[in-house]
Amino acid sequence: MFLHSPNKYMKYIMLAAGTGIAPMINVCKDIVRDDGDITTLRLLYACKTYEDILLSSDLKQVASHWNFTYKTFLSQEKEVEKKRSYGENLVSGKITKDDIDLELINPLSTRVLICGTREFNSAMIDHCNQLNIQTEHIFKF
Repeated sequence: MFLHSPNKYMKYIMLAAGTGIAPMINVCKDIVRDDGDITTLRLLYACKTYEDILLSSDLKQVASHWNFTYKTFLSQEKEVEKKRSYGENLVSGKITKDDIDLELINPLSTRVLICGTREFNSAMIDHCNQLNIQTEHIFKF
């Protein structure tokens, strides 16, 4: 079970695929509701197509807070510019080790949360291991 301690980590990097967005949204909502919690949240969300994006209204609502941003990776879309609506950060492709590395400012004060398919979770854990993220800083739903 995931337990959040306000301000324990400076940043959460959240890696979600498909329905794995559901627990991430709940964590985000809890954190952004607490004005005293300055934890920043960065969600990297993997979907096959634009139509597969779940909870988009929740994502946009949480994105209205200063401490939450997200990027959606569409693995089966080639022309994401045609799909993008105002404020959406869409890219074509899958989440890579380099994408995670770009989000790591201070690995010791960052926690990585992972939720998706078994294959996705395994790939994300491998990426984290290659980036030398300590096991205790990784939580898999």
